Order: sequence, then C-alpha cells, then structure tokens
Amino acid sequence: MLSETDRKYLDALKKARLAIITGAQSYRIGSRAVTRADIKFINDEIARLEGSNAIRVRRVIPVDI
Repeated sequence: MLSETDRKYLDALKKARLAIITGAQSYRIGSRAVTRADIKFINDEIARLEGSNAIRVRRVIPVDI
C-alpha cells in the first residue's frame, strides 16, 4: 500500500510519461534548451512504486513419491 505522498509521486510520474510520449521531452528557446525527463528513469520509478520490480520467491518442498 502506497502512502499519500507516494501516490501523488506515482501520479506525477504517469503524467510526465504521457507528456514525454506526446512530444514534450525537450524544447528550445533561442540558444537555450531544456530537457524535461528521462523516460527510462520514469518507467523504472513507476514500476518500482507499482511493485513490478519486486523479487519473487517460490518455496519448494520436495516430496518423495
């Protein structure tokens, strides 16, 4: 379960990802350029918060047949 702060962070990350996908990753004004975000970092953070990077462990109990 995510805290309220983490839920807001996750929501912001998803909005940023959508903005990047629709072309808002960088822009230029005169000689100055700004790059807004790294899509890989954003995807990794979303995956971490949603728990898809969790280590999965399976317990195996051998049975003699």
